[in-house]
Amino acid sequence: YTRLDYDRYKLLLQKSDIHFYFSRPFVASWSLLEAMSSGCCIVSSDLDMTREIGSSSLCYVNHLDYSAAVATVSNLIERPELRQSYSRKARKRAQDYCHLRLLDELCPQLLGTGSRPPDKLAR
Repeated sequence: YTRLDYDRYKLLLQKSDIHFYFSRPFVASWSLLEAMSSGCCIVSSDLDMTREIGSSSLCYVNHLDYSAAVATVSNLIERPELRQSYSRKARKRAQDYCHLRLLDELCPQLLGTGSRPPDKLAR
């Protein structure tokens, strides 16, 4: 077992054509946002928490349906324009999501209110 340092991990993500995100336990973690911000096309477990973060920028499959996962990946491999579209959407969504989380923390302090102003980002 060898640890992969962060710089090499980021390089690996940036060179990936497709990234699987089948997390167990079923939580969304920093690694999902990291892969999204790297511009990975992501095939993810179809779970509420991944949908909250990924919205329409990820390809969702039932994590127990291996044939659906294979079909999804095959489709993405055969259609590079679709894969690139998901990559761009994932990167943009990660940036927007992180900015919204930052606003959630900062706006109440800056505005002296209990919440931030409503945003236009579809969740």
